[in-house]
Amino acid sequence: MKFRLINIGPIKDAEIELGDVTLFLGLPSTGKSFALRSIYSSLIMLDNAYLGMLREKIFNTNAGAVGVDYITAYLDSLLALGNNVCDKDLINEIVSVVNGLGYNVKSSFSPTQDGCDITLTEEINPMPKISEIINEANRTIAQNVIENLKSSVEYDNSSIEINGEEIRKIVERIKPIFKVNQGQVSFSLPDFYFSGGKREVKVTINNKGDVVEFIANVTVKLFSAKEPSKVSVSEKDIKSAFTPGFSSFHRPFIFGILDLDNVLPKEIIKKILTTEFNSVTLIPYNRAQLVLSYNNLQRERINYLLVPHLVPQVLQSPDFSTTSYILHFDSGVKKIADKENEENVKRINEMINAILDLVKIKMEIVKLTPTATLLRYIVENKEIEPFYASAMVNEISGILLPLTDLRPPALVLIEEPESQLHLAYQLLLVLSLLSLVQYGYKFVISTHSDTFVAFIGDLARYKPDEDNLLQLLQEIFGKDIAESEFLKKVVKDSIKTIKNGKIKVYYFEGGKTEERDPTTVNFDVPGMTKKVIDKIALWEFDEEEKLYEATSHIQG
Repeated sequence: MKFRLINIGPIKDAEIELGDVTLFLGLPSTGKSFALRSIYSSLIMLDNAYLGMLREKIFNTNAGAVGVDYITAYLDSLLALGNNVCDKDLINEIVSVVNGLGYNVKSSFSPTQDGCDITLTEEINPMPKISEIINEANRTIAQNVIENLKSSVEYDNSSIEINGEEIRKIVERIKPIFKVNQGQVSFSLPDFYFSGGKREVKVTINNKGDVVEFIANVTVKLFSAKEPSKVSVSEKDIKSAFTPGFSSFHRPFIFGILDLDNVLPKEIIKKILTTEFNSVTLIPYNRAQLVLSYNNLQRERINYLLVPHLVPQVLQSPDFSTTSYILHFDSGVKKIADKENEENVKRINEMINAILDLVKIKMEIVKLTPTATLLRYIVENKEIEPFYASAMVNEISGILLPLTDLRPPALVLIEEPESQLHLAYQLLLVLSLLSLVQYGYKFVISTHSDTFVAFIGDLARYKPDEDNLLQLLQEIFGKDIAESEFLKKVVKDSIKTIKNGKIKVYYFEGGKTEERDPTTVNFDVPGMTKKVIDKIALWEFDEEEKLYEATSHIQG
């Protein structure tokens, strides 16, 4: 998969082709993170976390609303203000004003012992309304993807091409699919409690093909007797009452005849993006802080009944990447807690614990409620919070746990995976990521670590066998590593990637990228370039020459 980035942050013009493992190297502020975020944001519609958010935006609309929608929403707004709407003349006036907007609603009113029953019926030609929903959805998709790019990489007078096509044009070709269900559909709106009682709404929709009939049965139950309110009904108030996701408690009723489960089919998105990836995510550099915040977020979810998919604003970034990371991390933790049998879930869970076992630590997931789960570690038979664990432990968990929520083939972009890792664990993480390539993961990594890059370069150049790699790990970690069957499997799988996979390296400098040979990259890593190595060699030569001059008279 090929990308071309033009005028993205410090990048003037860069061409990047992804490999199984792709490394971004270069001094600070040369565009590595801009490149990572450009790739992620361009492929963001492969991110299920983003698709979930986008679906909510598509459905959270008043596009397709009919007269019955406006009347039920307006009744809710009147009830919320403490009005008694159980008055036949008031209902007739509301219906009359709504019909003056071009609708054709009929109503019946029946007083009850503790309130009233109101029946609203309306027949429409559904196609104009469905077209209205599709047009609004098209606008929502394009607008949100481009706005996220602007927030992420200041995408304005810029260009991002995927396999030669500009992302703006690609996004325009991604259209939602709304399948129309025939026959009868029935559902109820959430009950609405107001200061003086309760409102119930039961909706029946009959789709007859060319005509759709809406029937809304509204029941108002008053807790105590109250005189009907005198209300001045206006078009403006009725229109403003239908605020999607707020006072109406529902999306337009016409959504009831639409199949909403597969509005944005992943297969179509993949085809338009010309990619094989099912999933994409970005592991941000501030992941350790997010891991430390995770348990507090779960406790707030219990104490304050936070909606599971909402992320506190204090943890969000200008673009969607941090929100996506938290959602994937949370979902991954829950999958492990639920002991899901997906192969990638079991593999990542075992990988994390195999690495942590080298420092005698075990990851423990504690499920408090169906929506709240805590991450803890066990040290010497004692449970501890992430706050008391070493930075390395939280880094390993922070990088690998979100991967359990991805469905391979998956693209994972990681900012500075070496952060807070001891050199020995940088090597182990390299092997772990290389091994996951064999199971459908591909990685794009920005790094400043000489160790991280040099190790990948040495692996690519010398292609060591299993015995040599295990011997290296035993010398670093001791004989315990030879007892881990899983880590031995990691070594075998990483060797397959080294021998058969494609490793790509790009050096960022002067607004451009230059592809480097991974087998000689050791001379080009940030902080240890060939120029530095040559300079140090000259220093050593000068030192030896001075020593020779100082001792030559003695030898003479």
